[in-house]
Amino acid sequence: MAKPINPYESVLASYFPNKTGQEYKQDLKKVTHYLICLNQERPLNQWLNPDPKKLKAGENVEAKVHQRVNTLVTEKKLHPLHLCAMLNRDSMAKMLFDTRVCQIDPQDYCGFTPLHHAAVNNFARLITLLLKHGANANAHNARGGTYSKILELVHPQNNPSKQVCYFKDSDGKIIQGDGFDFQRITGARIFLDKESTISIEETVKEWAQNPPVEEVYPKAILPHLEQAYQQFLQHPPEVYLETRGDVGVNVCAKEDIEPGTVIEQYSGEIRSGSKWATEGQNAYLLEPFDAEEKRGIGACLNDSFPNCASFSLPNSNGLLERVIFCATTRIPKGHSILCNYGAGQAIKLMQHQELNHQDLTSFFSQFTGKDFRSLGIACDEAQEDLSLMTSVNASFHSFDSFNKMIYLVTTPHAMLKLFCDQTLTFDAIQVLCFKLMLCYKLHPNQGKEIQAFISDLAKFSSALKKMTPEQEKQWRNKILENLPQRTVKELRELMQEAR
Repeated sequence: MAKPINPYESVLASYFPNKTGQEYKQDLKKVTHYLICLNQERPLNQWLNPDPKKLKAGENVEAKVHQRVNTLVTEKKLHPLHLCAMLNRDSMAKMLFDTRVCQIDPQDYCGFTPLHHAAVNNFARLITLLLKHGANANAHNARGGTYSKILELVHPQNNPSKQVCYFKDSDGKIIQGDGFDFQRITGARIFLDKESTISIEETVKEWAQNPPVEEVYPKAILPHLEQAYQQFLQHPPEVYLETRGDVGVNVCAKEDIEPGTVIEQYSGEIRSGSKWATEGQNAYLLEPFDAEEKRGIGACLNDSFPNCASFSLPNSNGLLERVIFCATTRIPKGHSILCNYGAGQAIKLMQHQELNHQDLTSFFSQFTGKDFRSLGIACDEAQEDLSLMTSVNASFHSFDSFNKMIYLVTTPHAMLKLFCDQTLTFDAIQVLCFKLMLCYKLHPNQGKEIQAFISDLAKFSSALKKMTPEQEKQWRNKILENLPQRTVKELRELMQEAR
């Protein structure tokens, strides 16, 4: 069997190159690091035990050894013990400990201790050795993760028979199942009931390329999310799965869920090389999360008129970014838990099944295109207030209205439904779309797609005005009947037929 590739080796090779075999002599501060990288045990032993007779006047053996053992090098602030942990050099780690001056928990530029790095590859002997010599098992890196958290993220141990998953059976009864039931219902190979997983390669890549990020989320929201997330970890709200013919798997509330409650997190496998799902695919694939084979319940939430929103927690529990779903309005027992997958992504161009028609219609029914207060916005003109929603001073509750409006803008099927059932006029849709586009940074492709769709909708609206009332009714009904089965391209072609 081929030896597994250790991704740390390629990262370290760029900092400690060995083309001539003499590079380590160019910088005495790096000699210890080089000898560890080259796996030169005898030279390392000699280097760590200098001959007192060969020291210069005024030099002290203990001070010399301390310097050779504990020097941090490169912008990564690498300690020799870090390299032992990265490269599984347990015998060399023992040499460092034998000097009796080796620091046990030095932190690199990302706050990783040697114990963190040993956990990435699950080097069991090194982990045991470090703990035996007093390594701090509760030390947090800059992502807020301990070594045990890294083990959970990179090397998860899931026992499907002990996992809990509620689901609605064929008789309509909600029963308690296990991880095997989740796999059967969703088609996933592994049920992640708590955490995302992250590959060794992606862990090392993220450590090497991404220094700790600053908190960029609205300051008024972040403390609430962090508190609500910790509550979720202790007592998550109960939800269940149901199988529907129109959308497949659907997630519903098993109990009433109040606004501000973290419902689920987006759990999948974090790995390098993930891509967006191509047009026509029905796969759970959100870069850099691939939740097709390994997923949690959060990856099963459907995209419809939202009652929850996705938020990011930076540097949380060992991950650079943790995506959570938080209720933005009260979700009654038995109702579907729905979110908007369009925010910040490409406009939805494929077929779209709306699961929340009643709330969608109710929310926009009072909007005329002028009074934004009917949508929960504080000022009539809306632009200033909408800009505030995307600022660092935004409040949590303002996101409910904002989330719902973004859903409409990024979902042409919803726009067309509200226009054809006469909930909104074309003028009201146009005002809403352009107001949001002025103050909200959309995906680069969204603006062009939205404008093209609005242009076709304007022509369709003009064509309807020239028809008899009966003809207009027939065309509106024809569009509504075709909505779930048609792509946006097909719906635009259908509107063009009316002209």
